[in-house]
Amino acid sequence: HKDAARAVPDITLGDLQVFENGTEQRIDFIERDTRPLSLTIVLDVSSSMVGLSREWAVLAMDAVFKRLLPTDEVSLVVFGGWAITPIPWSPVATLPGLGWAQWVMSPETALLDAVHTSLELMDGASHGRGVVLILSDGLEIASTTSLSTVVRSRRQSETAVSAFEFDPPWDAEGHRQQPRWVQRLEGRTFGFRYMEQLVGDSGG
Repeated sequence: HKDAARAVPDITLGDLQVFENGTEQRIDFIERDTRPLSLTIVLDVSSSMVGLSREWAVLAMDAVFKRLLPTDEVSLVVFGGWAITPIPWSPVATLPGLGWAQWVMSPETALLDAVHTSLELMDGASHGRGVVLILSDGLEIASTTSLSTVVRSRRQSETAVSAFEFDPPWDAEGHRQQPRWVQRLEGRTFGFRYMEQLVGDSGG
């Protein structure tokens, strides 16, 4: 629907149809889920994010932050060569926003370490509905945490992980480029899509 992003209040059973494999299913009830959200934003500030990737990430972060409700809480994990948590769990109403200008760009990228840090934060969340949102180009060159450890932690925490993977098909000069996860960087070749595994079957 062209207005799929628009909130539609007061929906009743008579307004909905649900089909499974082409067969209409009966709807017994609908429920509006307004439980408070605990959201950790995992922000990539590595040097590979310079340019259009960074612009897209800023827009995405601002858009998500504006949709949060006053009852929600948010934390921020920022990563380059290592992950830090500059904003621990805080009510949305107490934060003016999540700016980017103060974060220094790093030449390294520790994506797996950062996601693992975000999942550990969920142990201290106030709400049972936890979500991790990754904003990154997907490169990984500096983590000490293995992918299997991160995936295991995600499954144990039952946290929904979502990701925006910013990977423009052209470089800063406008030349077409390979996806960054298959490019060579400092003599290392990347050929694995971490983002798909990090989100996995989490429901994000």
